[in-house]
Amino acid sequence: MGARGGRHFVVAIALYILAATVRLWCIGSFITFDEVHWAANGAHFLHGLITGNWLETVQFAAPGVFTMWAAALPAFIKVFVLGRGREAWDLVSAYPVTVLPLDEPLLRAAAFFLPESRVVLALLNALRTPVVYLLLIRLGLTPVTAFLGAALAALDPFVVGHDRVLHTDGPAATFFLPALLALLVGLESSSPKGRWVFVSGSLAMAALLSKSTGGLVIPTLFVLLLLHAGRPPHARVRTVKAVTSWMAGAIAAAFVFWPALWGGPIRAVRAVLDLSLHFAGTPHPTNYFLGKAYVEEAPGPLFYLVSLPTRTTPLIWLGILLALPYLTAKTREGRLSRAIWLAIVLFLVPVSLSAKEFERYLLPLYPPLAVLAALGWTRLATATARFVPRRWSDLLLGLIVALQGGAAIAEFPYYFTYLPTRTPCSAASLRPCTGCPPAGERGSNRWRRS
Repeated sequence: MGARGGRHFVVAIALYILAATVRLWCIGSFITFDEVHWAANGAHFLHGLITGNWLETVQFAAPGVFTMWAAALPAFIKVFVLGRGREAWDLVSAYPVTVLPLDEPLLRAAAFFLPESRVVLALLNALRTPVVYLLLIRLGLTPVTAFLGAALAALDPFVVGHDRVLHTDGPAATFFLPALLALLVGLESSSPKGRWVFVSGSLAMAALLSKSTGGLVIPTLFVLLLLHAGRPPHARVRTVKAVTSWMAGAIAAAFVFWPALWGGPIRAVRAVLDLSLHFAGTPHPTNYFLGKAYVEEAPGPLFYLVSLPTRTTPLIWLGILLALPYLTAKTREGRLSRAIWLAIVLFLVPVSLSAKEFERYLLPLYPPLAVLAALGWTRLATATARFVPRRWSDLLLGLIVALQGGAAIAEFPYYFTYLPTRTPCSAASLRPCTGCPPAGERGSNRWRRS
């Protein structure tokens, strides 16, 4: 590793420490509604691993594989290594998740496993930050642009909030952007680099295993593969090699991370597909959009187009506006910008047509949006460096990161509440946090439905 590579590695470690610190600080200060279910899902997942009943590791339509791994590993250590919490384990693992009653004993039993499970998932999600930085460097972007893109994504309040709870949206976002960037790295030369295409397939499958919406990166990857590999000469051979390498990576990741495939792959896939189709056609129980409450009804195709800009910071959208000229540029930045916009469009269209709509389902799009913003802000800094001392343009970029971090800190510790304005009549697709604290609440713990 050269001196330059060593510096990039040090920066990547610093970014990981930053992202992990933000996600781990006071991580146990509240409990969200769905985490109780995922703790129970993890218990059943672990029971399936222990008994060899691989189909029991299919617990939900998500399918939430990495969330269940995060719940299962600490539970295994606590119960079967340290000998603690056996009663809680017996209680949680005995209940069918589909009919899980949220009574107090079960809440307490599930909550026993939550702190360590959250830490595992938060550390996994924090890995997104250094990986994105290193992949952007590999794509040929400047270290400043790569750092800014990774830092803006790491400090996005809405992303931070979901990265530190036991749920599926954080892991889906963790693998979504790296899958796209890895493929772009593989397609940098005229002949696709097989190892990076393989890595992209593995990461895309990891996104799909995290949550079905994470798999919406796959159409973009196939479009990019076909557009690149379909160029002469030897177009047909290159297309077959690239797609084969990508499929091999995807299949390998599926069999490594999803135990359900070890016993009956067809049954496992069919079970998840059936559940996914059922949930996609079932509206969310409650929602709120543009001043109107929706009960058992989808808000409509405009829901995500309004909620997306209202759940990230103005710094991101200003940066995106500054990056728009890259759409027609024949540069690395231009190719990256067009690929990200393609991924955004191919993600938004199917989720906007689904009957089940909720803001956090868009979480995989926020890190790509942060990268677009980084392209825009560094473009502005480069332009201003012609007229002012370089240190002033560098100060501008440092200020952007500081303001993004400030927006996150202002919502500590419950980052879900972030909005660019505080007006209750804003265009935001708000869903108020409701619920009641469990009996015997101690300290600063709060019960949240999110």
